[in-house]
Amino acid sequence: MNKKNSYIKLFTRFWPHLSEYHQKQFVLLIFLMIIVALAEMFTIASVIPFLGVIAAPEKVFNLEVFQGLISYLELTSPNQIILPITILFASAAIFAGLMRGFLLWATIKFSFLSGSDLSVKMYERTIYQEYSVHLNRNSSEVISGVTAKTNILIDIIGQFLVLLTSIFIVTSILIILLYFNPAIALSVFSFFGFFYFSVFKFTHKKLLKNSNLISSKLTSIIKNLNEGLGGIRDILLTGTQPYYVELYKKSDLGLRKAQGANQFAGLSPRYLMEAIAMVVIAIIAYFMTLQKTGILEAIPFLGALGLGAQKILPLMQQSWAAISTIRGNQNPLEDTINLLEQSTPIKDNRRTVTPLVVDNEIVLKNISFRYNSKAPFVINNLLKLINVNNNKINNKIEISDIKDLLTSSKNDITFFHSKKYESLASKTKASFCITTKNLSHILPNNCSPVIVDNVLVAIAEISNKFYPDAITDDFDQNVEDITQTVHVKKVTYGKNVLIGKKVQIGKDCLIGHNTIIESNVIIGDNCSIGSNTIIRKTIIKNNVTILDGCVIGKKGFGFFPNQDINKRYPHIGLVIIGDNSEIGCGSTIDRGSLSNTIIGKNTYLDNQVHIAHNNKIGNNCIIAGQVGFAGSTTLGNNVIIGGQAGISGHLKIGNNVQIGGGSGVIKNIPDNSKVMGYPAKDLKEFIRNTK
Repeated sequence: MNKKNSYIKLFTRFWPHLSEYHQKQFVLLIFLMIIVALAEMFTIASVIPFLGVIAAPEKVFNLEVFQGLISYLELTSPNQIILPITILFASAAIFAGLMRGFLLWATIKFSFLSGSDLSVKMYERTIYQEYSVHLNRNSSEVISGVTAKTNILIDIIGQFLVLLTSIFIVTSILIILLYFNPAIALSVFSFFGFFYFSVFKFTHKKLLKNSNLISSKLTSIIKNLNEGLGGIRDILLTGTQPYYVELYKKSDLGLRKAQGANQFAGLSPRYLMEAIAMVVIAIIAYFMTLQKTGILEAIPFLGALGLGAQKILPLMQQSWAAISTIRGNQNPLEDTINLLEQSTPIKDNRRTVTPLVVDNEIVLKNISFRYNSKAPFVINNLLKLINVNNNKINNKIEISDIKDLLTSSKNDITFFHSKKYESLASKTKASFCITTKNLSHILPNNCSPVIVDNVLVAIAEISNKFYPDAITDDFDQNVEDITQTVHVKKVTYGKNVLIGKKVQIGKDCLIGHNTIIESNVIIGDNCSIGSNTIIRKTIIKNNVTILDGCVIGKKGFGFFPNQDINKRYPHIGLVIIGDNSEIGCGSTIDRGSLSNTIIGKNTYLDNQVHIAHNNKIGNNCIIAGQVGFAGSTTLGNNVIIGGQAGISGHLKIGNNVQIGGGSGVIKNIPDNSKVMGYPAKDLKEFIRNTK
């Protein structure tokens, strides 16, 4: 079994969901198991003197260890010791039996009460989920998890406790037998262990396969029942009962076959093992009678071995049955744990509902609705936001997202506000484009123009509709210390490192002191992140080095005036940093607004470099310290930029370009150019004019 699905992993995920009360009960059960094991150990230990007394009371009578008991009871002959030893043995056996019975009662009570508590918790966590979650989830999965799979969970808890009990008792009995005859005891029980290990290796894949079947078939059965009984009117009218019966039959038959196969795998080794054990004990007895000491010396140990085998064989069978049950129901167990791990803020959702008092009337204006954050809007809702009425547009057309001209596709809306982007606008695949009247003729036939006076204001309004948090940049409240996350064992890290939810970090990575990696960030293999660095909304490829004090993925500096109010550009894009790149100390890279900010492969940024939103930096570029880029500029491959240069926005800088230090670039630069100065001009012209 891989680590992801290991029993230990499942237990560590399951344990926090037990209430504090049941956790304490579990610990008490462990202590009770130890007491039962010690009682069984004493029972086996007492059988040695018991059988020794019966076989040769005079030898036991003369043993120094029993002289205190003989003196206390005032015994005068060897035969008189038989009765006290018999009472002692019987008392030990009765006490052990009573403790086993009490442990069984406590185990069953714990299994069912904790199972009930967990079932309620699953239902509670589910019912407080947002409505969008319920829409995207099949209710049959939840019902089967809360009901049928919870019953399996209760069985697994019981079997796990049985397994622990068996381990304690078998270990205690083995210790006693090892004390009296280490060679024989170790050989016999090594054989028993090897037998069950072989059975496990032979059946564990089949058990896991059946586990998958049980999980899927349980859900399918609930689904079939819901569909059949929920739509009974239509079924009666159409006469489709045979179809629904057949669906149920297939699911139920598959479930029963898998459960039956698991039950057989759990019970069948018992009969073969019992027969083999008896043969082994008979062989041992035969060879022990051939020893010089004779049968009388062998009887006590053989008796203890026989009693030990009589107790251990059922326990080993119970252990195997427990393992096969847990293995065979592993998937349903994971399903129930997944329901328990639903991260819903239950307390926050328990709102107090107060009646709405209406004095006159309720008027709804410009209302829009989506089932979840990824569901589409109808175009009419979006047009009302920007005060556009276009009777030629089908108001029922759904818009999935807002994107730039290049990356947009069918059912997206985009924007076009400058002739600089004419080539992109003529090829866009978007269904709608917000633009001005004088630019609308450039759009292709597949793209319907949405005419507005101010494109940027309109696009901001619509972006905020799709992404309500696009203009905010609050700190991530869900970060936690790396020591509390899954990354603790696979990442080398400094002090005070904070990691957000759903962060992905590759192998052999290093993270410095006081660094924050916020939710959903992806970091590849062999990356080094310096100290005092903040990273959000970023994808970092392999072998990337980010030095100290960097801020990557924060929103850009995008504003435009609108009736004396400076409106922000929305920033819904990412930062993507290519393989083998390096970002110098104190550098800042803003995430994209409607597209991504990209740093190419094998590109090196010196200290204190600023990359604004939507910039596209090519491969194999070298950018010296304190260089600043305004937004939406494209840089080709193999570009070298000297220190303190400034690059204006919305430019295209070609491949193999060299820009001298302190230069100010305010226009496009063709391939293979060398420029310098402010404004930047051809290097030869610059040198000529500065002589």
